[in-house]
Amino acid sequence: MLKSFLVCAVLAAPLFIGNLANAGTTLTDHDGWKVDIYGFVDNDTTSDTTRSYLEVMGNGAVARPGTLNGDNGRVQDSIRNSRLGFVVNVPEQNGWKSKGVLETDFLGFDPFENTAPTNTEASFSANPTLRVRHFYFNTEKDGWTILAGQTWSLFGWQPFYQPALVSVAPESAEMYQRTAQLGGIKTWTMGDNNRLQFGLSAERPSQKDSGMPNFNAGVRFLYDGWKTGNVSSYGEYHLDSLSVGISGSSKQFETYNGSTTANNRQSSSAVAGDVFIPIIPASEASNPGNSLALIAEVTSGTGMADELPSWTGGFTSGVASAAPSSGFTGTNLDAGFGIFDTGGNFNLVQLQTWNATLQYIFPGETRQNMNVGMSYLQSTNISQLSLAGGANGAPASLNSVYDRVTNQFVNYWVDCSKQIRVGAEYSYQTTHYIGDGMVTGNNRVQLTALYRF
Repeated sequence: MLKSFLVCAVLAAPLFIGNLANAGTTLTDHDGWKVDIYGFVDNDTTSDTTRSYLEVMGNGAVARPGTLNGDNGRVQDSIRNSRLGFVVNVPEQNGWKSKGVLETDFLGFDPFENTAPTNTEASFSANPTLRVRHFYFNTEKDGWTILAGQTWSLFGWQPFYQPALVSVAPESAEMYQRTAQLGGIKTWTMGDNNRLQFGLSAERPSQKDSGMPNFNAGVRFLYDGWKTGNVSSYGEYHLDSLSVGISGSSKQFETYNGSTTANNRQSSSAVAGDVFIPIIPASEASNPGNSLALIAEVTSGTGMADELPSWTGGFTSGVASAAPSSGFTGTNLDAGFGIFDTGGNFNLVQLQTWNATLQYIFPGETRQNMNVGMSYLQSTNISQLSLAGGANGAPASLNSVYDRVTNQFVNYWVDCSKQIRVGAEYSYQTTHYIGDGMVTGNNRVQLTALYRF
């Protein structure tokens, strides 16, 4: 108990500076309308051995040694991951239960720090930009859930299989995307312990000029007779059932073919498999101690760059080519999806990922949990497609192109009270560059203190 108190006192010290009150969850409850507020104050202190990242590592590359960013470290202190959300529940109508959700944080788009005079390091850190994380409504009846707006993508059955991180999510090789969509999920109850879900969504196109939305579909099986404790980075402890989810994604891309008006069209496809496996079960949400779970995901396909934040492969745009041609610049596409070859042919980048996390919830009155995880992302064809030369988004050297990102982490969370949660994490991220085969690494230590309301 003394050890837990000391850990909380040290890590949570930043949260006691100032006058923090225990905020209520309900702002108003009148005539069937109920408005709730939720969120947390988040203070993240991060130390890296390179200057490769801001708060989020994601699938970005570790800087090469022999460079300013690769040979020097960085320390950051940030509140930008703090969140504020509102839920509006409306009176039931014809059996339909509906709600609207708005959730924000302060990791919004900013010019990079030190781009004076528009943005200094001080303004970047102390005056962060508010952004929308979720903004949607959903309605439920008879096992149906219909939603519209910006929220988690159905691909990878997000967020059910995302690990509890101390560092700001996502880790590498983790499906992680919130996007505008119209979708629905149907749940069937089969017997006392079995449930089956089917989901379908039309989501914001990865390339608006393709003229087609992204389409995702998934099926998920849950066995409620086998449960164990689970907790997200910021949520409450609860019980989750053994589950297996399979999902698929289909997208369209159009690229300029050099003529006046015509475009070439290509389709992409990807598949994801996810599992939550109770290893040491628990039976009570109020007492989930001494429980162990495995959370794992594997994916393969093309067109996944936007679901893997920070992944580019080292290219600066989606029209990279070693053969300079003004025609290629007509393609509006983010980096990481595909590459033009010297003949002007567009090739989609193939990606494979897997990640696995073991989560253990300790017994005792003080809620504590530990997570140990590994992740792996690799492009199986970028080494054949990558062309140097510095033209149309291509890097000047193949030593800037990477095809693999890995991460290993271990973290520890402690709930000092219902509101205050603190954590510490060590992670090691690597990048493999295809030009000379160099593997670079970044060591990160992060301390986080949360005040949840």
